[in-house]
Amino acid sequence: MTEFCTEARTGIDTLTEKDCCLALFRLPFTSDPVCMIQSTGSPAFLSDISRLNGQTGFVFAPFALSQNYPLILMQPDIRLSGQAVIGRLGELPQLKRLQLPSDTAREEEEASGAAYPFERYAAVFPSFLRPLRQHTFGKLVLSRTQTCEKGSGFSASSAFFKACRQYPSAFVYLFHSPHTGTWLGSSPEPLLSVDNRQGHTVALAGTKKMPSAPGEVVRWDKKNRYEQQVVSEYIRTRLLSYGLTWREEGPRTTQAGKICHLLTDFYFDLADTGRLGDLLALLHPTPAVCGVPKEAAIRHILENEGYDRGYYSGFTGWLVPGGKSDLFVNLRCMQIGRKRLTLYAGGGIMPDSDVRTEWYETENKLQTMLTLLE
Repeated sequence: MTEFCTEARTGIDTLTEKDCCLALFRLPFTSDPVCMIQSTGSPAFLSDISRLNGQTGFVFAPFALSQNYPLILMQPDIRLSGQAVIGRLGELPQLKRLQLPSDTAREEEEASGAAYPFERYAAVFPSFLRPLRQHTFGKLVLSRTQTCEKGSGFSASSAFFKACRQYPSAFVYLFHSPHTGTWLGSSPEPLLSVDNRQGHTVALAGTKKMPSAPGEVVRWDKKNRYEQQVVSEYIRTRLLSYGLTWREEGPRTTQAGKICHLLTDFYFDLADTGRLGDLLALLHPTPAVCGVPKEAAIRHILENEGYDRGYYSGFTGWLVPGGKSDLFVNLRCMQIGRKRLTLYAGGGIMPDSDVRTEWYETENKLQTMLTLLE
């Protein structure tokens, strides 16, 4: 991918400083980013995923909806495509009028919760492993954070453009709103894609580092294969409950940065694209970021994980009934505060999981965002 122009980077960073509601994203295996801006009014706050039925806009959804973390639906009045066009966004009259907020009006945009070192992770780990061995759950996902000081030269848009170059197969996004602050992510996992009534979702689970030797075959152990089977079975039951029939391909190995996963594709026809909110509510959160059974796993994570995920492991992307929709699970992401960066990563816990092995898996996943800071 070619180097993005300085004007595009400067313009995007200026708009986030002005607290403008915007989404900058690049779809997998494409070259041109898209920038969507809502220059007037406020985005819609939704308390139920099903309320996305019939709606058009850019979606930014949390792991678990709450009063503090509603589903954000941005309905842009400006849409720009391609780096050259995005580079001229500062010339738009409606954006020139935007003013920087006063210092007193700006809140500190930082993630909640204390630091999450290995000692804290190890203390929480038994509360996830125990109910798995008691067969209360089929799978649980334990996640954590890592914080970094935000250097004076850090640019959110520069990190976005670097992610576009480094991760061509990922959905790369930068989202900002006054309510959420700034988030940046590079996700390998589609939640729901729809094009001309053709639907697609995936089961993504199991994690290994990419082999160092060229051409070396990735060998998957029993734990990773079983974890992937759990997610695949969940997708099957959800599609069946929605009344769909599907075509299944996989599992296969897919690369995401310097790690790889097992992935199974599910393809299906949609007679009614006006009810995508209902389908999204059925799918989210998948066992790839939560667990099974779903509702009990959500409660367990909220009560035991020890911090608030917020919008990490939610989903984000463009939604349009009857058109082309692309929504991805918000993995491999960071929250960009005024003074620090908060990075997120998690892993599936199974009855035979080992605490240090799972910790190192999160360390490997964090590298996707950490390499953008180098």
